[in-house]
Amino acid sequence: MENCLPESHGGVKRRAGTRFVSEVKDSSKNTRLIPFNISRDESYIIEVGHLYLRFYYANAQVVSGGSPVEVVTPWTENDIWDIHVAQANDVMYMVHDGYNPRKLTHTSATSWALSQPTLTGSAWNGNADGHADGFPRTVAFFEQRLWFGGTVSKPTTLWGSKVADFENFTIPASAVADDPVEYVMASYTKDTIQWLAAAEVLFIGTTSTEHRLTPNSYISTTNIPDITRQASYGSRHIQPEYIGSKLVFVQGSGRQIRTFSQNQTSVVEIYDSINLAWLSEHLTVGGVVDMSYSQIPDSVLWCIRNDGVLLSSTYDPSIEDDVFGGVGWAKHSFDGGEAKSIATIPRDAFDETWIVVKRTINGAVKQYIEYLDSAMYMDSALTYSGSATTAISGLAHLEGKTVSVLADNAVHPQKVVSSSGITLDYAAGTVVVGLPFIPTLQPVEYEGGVPSGSSQGLPKRWVQAKLRLHESALPKINGVRPPDRSPSSPMDASEPLTTGDSTHYNLGHSDNGTITITQDLPVAMHILAIFGQMTVSA
Repeated sequence: MENCLPESHGGVKRRAGTRFVSEVKDSSKNTRLIPFNISRDESYIIEVGHLYLRFYYANAQVVSGGSPVEVVTPWTENDIWDIHVAQANDVMYMVHDGYNPRKLTHTSATSWALSQPTLTGSAWNGNADGHADGFPRTVAFFEQRLWFGGTVSKPTTLWGSKVADFENFTIPASAVADDPVEYVMASYTKDTIQWLAAAEVLFIGTTSTEHRLTPNSYISTTNIPDITRQASYGSRHIQPEYIGSKLVFVQGSGRQIRTFSQNQTSVVEIYDSINLAWLSEHLTVGGVVDMSYSQIPDSVLWCIRNDGVLLSSTYDPSIEDDVFGGVGWAKHSFDGGEAKSIATIPRDAFDETWIVVKRTINGAVKQYIEYLDSAMYMDSALTYSGSATTAISGLAHLEGKTVSVLADNAVHPQKVVSSSGITLDYAAGTVVVGLPFIPTLQPVEYEGGVPSGSSQGLPKRWVQAKLRLHESALPKINGVRPPDRSPSSPMDASEPLTTGDSTHYNLGHSDNGTITITQDLPVAMHILAIFGQMTVSA
């Protein structure tokens, strides 16, 4: 599948298009997105770039006085991928092992501040940025403490703050239960803590192992928690995601996307790890460098490969009937562009996924911030709504590109953007303009058997193929679309979407009987089943 999403219910649908928001501050430098979630009603996307932060709220860049709200940071474009974060309400702690930890504070949509907190008693307190001993490389909140993990000089050490006093790491001579703690993890190899993740226990990923820290009723300097190794896969320095009760992390090679959760059927405490990409490791060649999870409306783990290809894994652990029963992978393309970073925030009744996409526009390299919008099937798209017109402007970000057009919900001939706009062939009051992308689905080779045995390798022909559709336009099979206009539809109205069966004939012969399903128009495609009649020449 390309530009399609397999559904946990069994169907396949076209992925959402992307809506253009803005160009990043400097398209020549690396840019990353980080979510800042206060509540489902108030969530932000942070643009992390070379020595700055910018902010996005309600599908738009946050501005004040006509300029983007911006905060100065110490992190260069080469540092931003190694920043780990932990958030509590309006405060986010941000760490990088070459810099003192920072604290990002939100007061309002236009009021943000980044400070260097005084972490009393910490091993690195008082050291300047760039100190040889290093600073924490990962961070999490757990058991009402702020936890830091791993520095250059102490790569397997954990520090926990005083309970409910997140910047106090001073361990007194006579410590009590809620005082700060410091633990060194047992390691038989030269390990480094790569991430922390809090649940009922504190999960700890290192370069070669996975541990869990379990409190013995409470955590203190004298009541030492149980820190034991649970697996030995190793991790990349990428913060994991939670999907239901399962933690999902990227293995050190970058090709395996692993779950980590307690085995609920075992009589003893055992944590299992399953490689979600086991059936699709050809898609993760090169390694995953960023990921984000969107729960609603579809349970999808989005992953970015090191070459800029966007991958999706539809995964709902609550319905899987065996190890891999609930996993479906696909890849996604962007008109020759590259996905560079991805983040997801909650929005009312759905989750919204934002992407930094690197594109070549009119000969220049641009990096755009866009978000997936299920109401459109074009990329980097914008919408005009107003009085009927043929002149559509405001398309400078697509200068020189061939774009798809929907005019009053009807497919309009493609146009080339010139002087930041296009001229329609007829006037329309609602117009969507964006880059085309084609969803492609090729099922595996059919195996129905013949009297002599397997049908593999024998010439096959689809006498007819049928697609069961749900609120879908008619797609093509092997480049052929059936008649898509009904005599009952007025000529000045768009054809309604189809719910039912679409029949396709004359699909040709082949050695394997495969078919390729595509949709070259900027409209919906939703397939529930593929069936029909096939002949096999034995």
